[in-house]
Amino acid sequence: MRTEAKAQRVFRLLLTAVLAAGLLLAQPAQAQTDLGVSTTQTVHPKPATVGQPLTITVALTNNSAPQHVGLKNFFPHDMELVSVTPSQGSCGSGHRHNAVECALGELQSGASATVEIVLVPTVPGKSTNRAIGGGKHSPENPDEATIAVKSAAR
Repeated sequence: MRTEAKAQRVFRLLLTAVLAAGLLLAQPAQAQTDLGVSTTQTVHPKPATVGQPLTITVALTNNSAPQHVGLKNFFPHDMELVSVTPSQGSCGSGHRHNAVECALGELQSGASATVEIVLVPTVPGKSTNRAIGGGKHSPENPDEATIAVKSAAR
């Protein structure tokens, strides 16, 4: 008899847990409000021309709480860096010959900063620029832009 009473208590406990879990699962999910730092790029001109300047503008928008924001940009190996100009903060060469790193300072929630990168393509073809933005409260958020380069006119 004692074993049967224990079994009934265990059954009631399990039934209660299952019903409670079902109620929790039935609640509507809330949308995620922290989208972190969004990163977008524009490339001009399209297509680029070998030996002529190409401008990549990377825009970073803080969709989170105010935070310090940074950018790591990896441009194609077959391009030469001419200049890098941030709208705020500072930028310099990265640890690799085809990289730029920027410390853009604090961005308020909803605010944006841009980094203008001027490159000169050395060979025709297609390649990819990879920009990775992030902040103290946000994971890194990559964005890639395809760059088409045509041969110079003769």
